[in-house]
Amino acid sequence: MTRSALSFSVHSGAIGIFLLIGVMWLSGCAQTQPTRFHLLRPLASPLAVAPLTRTIRLAVGPVQVADYLRRPQLVAAEGRFGLRVGEFDQWGGNLEQGVASVLAENLSLLLGQDAIFLSPGEPAVSIGYRLVVEIRRFEPDGTGTFQAVIVWTLLPGDSSTPLKIRRMMATEPLADGSFSTLVEAQSRALALLAHEVAETLVVFEHDQVTPSRGTQ
Repeated sequence: MTRSALSFSVHSGAIGIFLLIGVMWLSGCAQTQPTRFHLLRPLASPLAVAPLTRTIRLAVGPVQVADYLRRPQLVAAEGRFGLRVGEFDQWGGNLEQGVASVLAENLSLLLGQDAIFLSPGEPAVSIGYRLVVEIRRFEPDGTGTFQAVIVWTLLPGDSSTPLKIRRMMATEPLADGSFSTLVEAQSRALALLAHEVAETLVVFEHDQVTPSRGTQ
């Protein structure tokens, strides 16, 4: 092989290596997306619930979500039995804590009460009620309809005997398949849950402060 041919071969090989590196770099850039972080939000304009006439102390929590939801990424259904995990769509914090925080804020707005605490972590004061929440479903199905199945239990602050246990179901067709739209639907489901709990608390409080006929 002549010197010129050898030089051309080495030069061509170097160009090929640089081109390969460039293609790999561009491919990596094309696949990398910025991570979007999402937060559940409380009610912007709460539905009307009669404010309580006396101050109550309510502890919200613990909140438990299904195992498949207990991850940083948002989750949606894929087909009938599959799940789609949003690798670039994640929660801005712990989902269970986020649910508890939004519920506490919603209940405070609906009931006109300030003494709504997160549990565990409530102050060393007498608690009148405790709200325990279990989220069994909180994602869209394969048809693009959001489904929430939430079991909530209201207990007196000093007892483990439930005052009320309810299973709430909420469905809502989603406008699109984006995770942002999903989080908006999830926030609305928590608003409905807070409204159910608030109405129940109003009934219990009314029964406590209204004298019976035998004492009138």
